[in-house]
Amino acid sequence: MQYIDKGADNKNFIIVQIILSFFIAFLLETVPITINGYHISPYWTLFFCIHWSFFNPNLFGLTWGWIIGILIDVLTRATIGVNASIFALSIYIILLMHRQLWMFSLYQQVVIIFIFVLFMGMLQALFQFGFTQIGYIDNFYPNLIFRSLSSSLLWIITYLIWYRNIPKQMF
Repeated sequence: MQYIDKGADNKNFIIVQIILSFFIAFLLETVPITINGYHISPYWTLFFCIHWSFFNPNLFGLTWGWIIGILIDVLTRATIGVNASIFALSIYIILLMHRQLWMFSLYQQVVIIFIFVLFMGMLQALFQFGFTQIGYIDNFYPNLIFRSLSSSLLWIITYLIWYRNIPKQMF
């Protein structure tokens, strides 16, 4: 009988899932959406950074977040390093709070994801537009709230799908 290592195949499969999910997130982030649809679309790339760092913290870390942030900066013609810093910071915080987040109920996680995505969106707006254009940022806050709300509602769906597939011996 021959021993077959399925761990490497599983890791490669997860890496392919990560790459495909961020390819889809890049498409959803850069494809023009109607004005009304933009206000309710989640922060796709930030959401998937949070998702992968929460559900697979050993594989998805700061390097992934930094690379994805640089790619989204290039794709959206933003200032280089703004999204990279935001994504790296968000992954760092999620990795610090990882065990505590697992102990929370789903509804508590939704509230935390809402506050977290809202805070990261505010940081992104402040870094992107600077502190001199406060009038523009004041008009930008309702957009942040709706996009954070849709990201947190999307968390319920992904949590219910992915939680069943995680081995119970994770900790």
